[in-house]
Amino acid sequence: MIKKSVSQETVLSYEPDALMGRNMMFSEKSMGTISAWNENKIPVYTQKASLSNVQQDLGNIVEDVKNLEQFLMPKTRPINTQNNCKLKSMRLKSQSRNTG
Repeated sequence: MIKKSVSQETVLSYEPDALMGRNMMFSEKSMGTISAWNENKIPVYTQKASLSNVQQDLGNIVEDVKNLEQFLMPKTRPINTQNNCKLKSMRLKSQSRNTG
């Protein structure tokens, strides 16, 4: 069986500022629960457009984009940390492609 996500330990090794992704990624069987990440002081944003118990439409994607702006650029976070967060996310995505 091919694993389709990276482990929580692998993600933690990158010292992420924040995580975002599909709701189903954050479970005991995958990358760990949202509460586990929050206990490690790492905020998590799950995309509304990835929920299976919600009627999906273009409005959910628009709402995710608006919410992500607030999630990635809070007023209290310095600009260079925002860029680091984006870079770490891209590196992690690249690594998961290479290991799958």
